[in-house]
Amino acid sequence: MRELGQLLREKRVELGVDLDQVQAKTKIRKRYLMALEAGEWDALPGEVYARGFVRSYAELLGLDGLELLQKYAPHPGAQAVEEDSRRGINSPKSPLQMASSPNHENAKRVEIEPQPRASGVPNAQKVRRTTYQGQRPGKGSVSFGGVGQFAVVAGILVVLGGGWYYVNHSGNKPAGDATGTSNANLTIANQTASNPGANTAANSVADGGNNATNLPATSAPTTTVTTGPFQNGTQTYVVHTSGTMNVQLTAGASNCWIRVVADNVAVDPNDTLLPGQSKSWPATQNMLVRVGRVEAVTLTVNGVPMTLPSVSGAIDIQISKSLT
Repeated sequence: MRELGQLLREKRVELGVDLDQVQAKTKIRKRYLMALEAGEWDALPGEVYARGFVRSYAELLGLDGLELLQKYAPHPGAQAVEEDSRRGINSPKSPLQMASSPNHENAKRVEIEPQPRASGVPNAQKVRRTTYQGQRPGKGSVSFGGVGQFAVVAGILVVLGGGWYYVNHSGNKPAGDATGTSNANLTIANQTASNPGANTAANSVADGGNNATNLPATSAPTTTVTTGPFQNGTQTYVVHTSGTMNVQLTAGASNCWIRVVADNVAVDPNDTLLPGQSKSWPATQNMLVRVGRVEAVTLTVNGVPMTLPSVSGAIDIQISKSLT
């Protein structure tokens, strides 16, 4: 984890970006960013959120977040196993190990002998339990015969039946209300796992904000774009919207080199789009995109297709948000 954190920090310093800028772009809180760079995963809200933070942070710096996770991040659960090993917690001993242990005072030997076939019960067996000398009453293992197994199964059925009756006949609260909050929290966790970039939801859940509220659906802000003239190798656009500008480039049938600066920060300083590949970047005020082959890409802003100049080769694309 420390190697991953050091790699992220060195890349950020190389780009001249501070943690406040990263927090503003990714919506990841600064203390979580500091924990990532220090390799302190215990300070993060959980495995799912930590991996989402790494991917969002890495992609902002122009790195492949998924590749970094596969290379540096441990498999989920590996840290718990390592922690148990350090504490000296061993796996449970087998009955043979317990019987051979000198400290095991309650060791028992169970022998199963064949018994003549009883009436109506084929291949009946007799269980004989031999207790070693020195066994203390009330401790040690217990051997169950057929009657004991039946009693255990019957007890489980009684418990399940009682739980079913309580759920379906409780008069205090409908079953739907009793599970509403749990279902809402599960929905939030599933959405975060499938979309690691949803860091705002991850932060609120990590700080204990498990209150599920039903919010009315809101429509996305309307976006209109004014296309400016193509002059001196630069194509300009003015975007009219009350929200964030989301700029997307898609490569056509061939590769295209790109460089992206969003709000005066180089978010993708040196990259190549492969045929059919799309990438998008957010910006609140302005964005400058340098493309190596303008004829090989298409451009959209908040889903609105942009008309690129009918030229070939490298150009600059200047996108600014309207102040009015």
